[in-house]
Amino acid sequence: MAKRRGTPRPPSKFAELLTNVIAQSKRLKQDFARELKISPAMLSQYLADVYSQPPIELCLRIAAVGGLPPGKVLRAAGRGDMATLLEEVYRVNARFVLTRRERALILGWRSLDDARAHAIECLVLVAAQNAAAPRRYARSR
Repeated sequence: MAKRRGTPRPPSKFAELLTNVIAQSKRLKQDFARELKISPAMLSQYLADVYSQPPIELCLRIAAVGGLPPGKVLRAAGRGDMATLLEEVYRVNARFVLTRRERALILGWRSLDDARAHAIECLVLVAAQNAAAPRRYARSR
C-alpha cells in the first residue's frame, strides 16, 4: 500500500469532540459504541474522519450518552442548521443540560409516592435557600 504524502490534516471538530467525550467517559470504545448503538468499527471510522457528516440521530445519541448539549454535538458535526432549529423549537438552553447523576436522581424522585416526593422537594428547596442565604458567623466570646 502506498504511503500518503504531505501533512496529515487535523481532525474535524466532530472527531475531536467524540474523542474528548470518550476520554471523559472513562469507558472502552467498544462499550461507548454499544451505548451509541453502532459497531466499534463504525465508531473508529467516525474518529478517523472517514465520514464527513454523521446522521442526526447519532449526534443526538452522542449528546445523550456524553451528557452534552445536542446543539454542541450537531454543530461539531457540521449540522448547525439542525442545531439552531432544535434550539428554536424546543428552546434548548445549554445551561440546563442534566448530568447522568441528576437524571438518575429525578427518575428516583419520580418513582416515590406523593408524600415522600413532597418531603424530598421540601428538603431540596430548604437546602437551596440555605445555600443562597448569606453566611452569618457567630462572634466568639
